[in-house]
Order: sequence, then C-alpha cells, then structure tokens
Amino acid sequence: MTRKYELVYIFDSALEETQINERLERFHSLLTSPETPEPVTLANHWGKRSLAYAIQGKSVGYYVVVQFNAQPDMLGELERQLKLDESVLRYLIVLNEGPAPVVPAPRDGPGEKGAATREGPADKSAPAEEAAADKSAPAEEAAADKSAPAEEAPADTSASDDDAAGVSAATDEGPADTSAPAEKAEDDQ
Repeated sequence: MTRKYELVYIFDSALEETQINERLERFHSLLTSPETPEPVTLANHWGKRSLAYAIQGKSVGYYVVVQFNAQPDMLGELERQLKLDESVLRYLIVLNEGPAPVVPAPRDGPGEKGAATREGPADKSAPAEEAAADKSAPAEEAAADKSAPAEEAPADTSASDDDAAGVSAATDEGPADTSAPAEKAEDDQ
C-alpha cells in the first residue's frame, strides 16, 4: 500500500543547483516501483536560507521540499542513502496530511523582518473584514429586532452585581467551611 510522504532536504549551500538536481534524481529513483513509476508529485526548491544554528560548521543551507508516494518499506534504503551523502546536512520525512507548503518569503535584514510581520496581518485581515461586513448586514437587522431584550440585559447584570457584593461580603468574614454544618449537627445531638 502506498502512502503520501513529505521530505525536506537541507543541502550544503556550496553545491550548484545542477548538482542538487542530480542528487535528487538519485534519491527519487530509490522510490520508484511498479505501483509508483513516478513517485514524486511535487518538488519545491526554496533555495538558500540561513539556518537557525550552524550544522557541520555551515550557517546557510539549500532547502528542497518534496512530496511523494511510496511504500513504507522503501523508506529504509532512502534514509540510508541520505545519511551516507555528505552534502545532505539534514532531512526530515513525515507523512503528508495536508496541502502543499507555501514557499516562505526570504528575510533580507533585521530591519525589514519586523516590517514584514506588521504588514502581514493587516493584509490578511482586509479580506476577513470584507467578509465580516457582508455578513454583518443580516446580523444588524437581527440585532435591531432584538433591541428591547438587549436593553434589559444591563438591569439583569446589576442584580448580579448586588449578588456578587453579597458574596464578597461573605468571603470577607473568612473562608467558607463546609464542615461547619456537620459539626453543629453533632453538637446538637
């Protein structure tokens, strides 16, 4: 039974793209079988990116994300070859449970990093605000019909405020002891 997997490679950034493609072809040839003659369904070259920490003394790696179909027993040989290849700094194979990943935008500098994150949510919220505006018209009509009960709600909350004040007065006397009624019952006997 074939399963869908996702594989992230981090290659040495000193390699040329042609060398990386040759290695990818070699690794992907290990996944071919009669059931899956073309195992790779998607390959995204993310390019050179800085690493979070140095790996084998290198601070930059070339990222490639691949989605493929294979039988689970074929992964053993693939992992063995990945471990033997010195140009592969890291790799990660996981079951693919969702859509293809989106290529993240490269970060240029520390000053621009903050600006990009500030603009990101604003751009995403604009369509959400438009969708909310479209849905708000029926909601406003419904709110107008229910305006009378909405005015009564504050009166109800003021009553609960009085109750809360009574509760706070009771708590000022000390902690409530649930065993006190039981002790009084024993004293009365």
